[in-house]
Amino acid sequence: MKILLRIMGVIASAAISSYGQNISSPDGNVVVNVTAPSGNLSYSVTYRGVTVIETSPLGLTVNHANIGTGVAIGSSAAYGTNETFVSRSGIHAMATNWYQGQIIAITHTASGIFYYLNVRVYNHGVSFRYEFTDAATKNITAETSNFVIPPNSMIWYQTANSTYETYYRGTNISLLPVNSVMGPPATIQLSGTNGFVALTESTLGVFGNPYLTKVAGGGTGRQLQVTYPINQDGTTGVLTAGAINTPWNVIMIGADLNMIINNDLVESLAPAPSPALFPQGTATSWATSGRSVWDWLQPQPGGITYTNAMTNSLWAARLGYEYNTIDSGWSSWNGGNPWPQVQQVVNFS
Repeated sequence: MKILLRIMGVIASAAISSYGQNISSPDGNVVVNVTAPSGNLSYSVTYRGVTVIETSPLGLTVNHANIGTGVAIGSSAAYGTNETFVSRSGIHAMATNWYQGQIIAITHTASGIFYYLNVRVYNHGVSFRYEFTDAATKNITAETSNFVIPPNSMIWYQTANSTYETYYRGTNISLLPVNSVMGPPATIQLSGTNGFVALTESTLGVFGNPYLTKVAGGGTGRQLQVTYPINQDGTTGVLTAGAINTPWNVIMIGADLNMIINNDLVESLAPAPSPALFPQGTATSWATSGRSVWDWLQPQPGGITYTNAMTNSLWAARLGYEYNTIDSGWSSWNGGNPWPQVQQVVNFS
């Protein structure tokens, strides 16, 4: 985790049958089909009539049960949004949040666990997550959401599942070894002129950052599964009571890479900036763009210390730079209680 410090500033911190239900994007180009053959929850995605995600399992391990198998599907409710907002990503000024969605009621028959599958379909992608509204205690340890990639697709990925700081590599999806892990986003070029897909997530909530694992399930040799990271106590997922949502699984879709780069799904799904920290939203003065010093690649003697951080702020001021990026290591200052020394850096800056 990094701190971005601004000089002279503060630290930035309907019923559905077993045969399926189609959910279409506003322009009709993206279609999701949710099915439950033999009680096994699954979905598929097409783009302009071409399959971009083959029929893939859905599910979640809750209290030691996979609640994506042996399910009964109840009613569903349609909803949607069509709005624009000032983008925080900097790719373009205004972002678009336009989708048609369905909230589908599902009961895991054996355990009686009730939840909703929330699916949103955009003109350039799909998002889905699992939502719980009851007060019961839930030990959510794994997700069995999968993405079966069409044959002859190329996948570009990197193997770090927490830092995003390794080299990307590419291979045919069928040649990717089983148990390969990849930190999102993973980008897929479909065969021929069928376009591109990128897989990632948004809005983690209390969950750790999910990643993807190549699995042997389904016998296709082309199946990626959402995987939860190991927590500090050795567990995975979360143990909680009451209402909770899993992270959004995001499938960005486009005819070319330009459409993937300019995709707004992740930002559209993320919560709005906190008014306490960003009172003017994207126009909040301390969060404006600027230049930054950074010493992670060539650290000063002693590494990331609060005294070195103050030295970097001095250099930034002399250069006329607006920011000082303080990289991983600051949370260990002062024996694990870094905030007094963080305050010293802020005051000095």
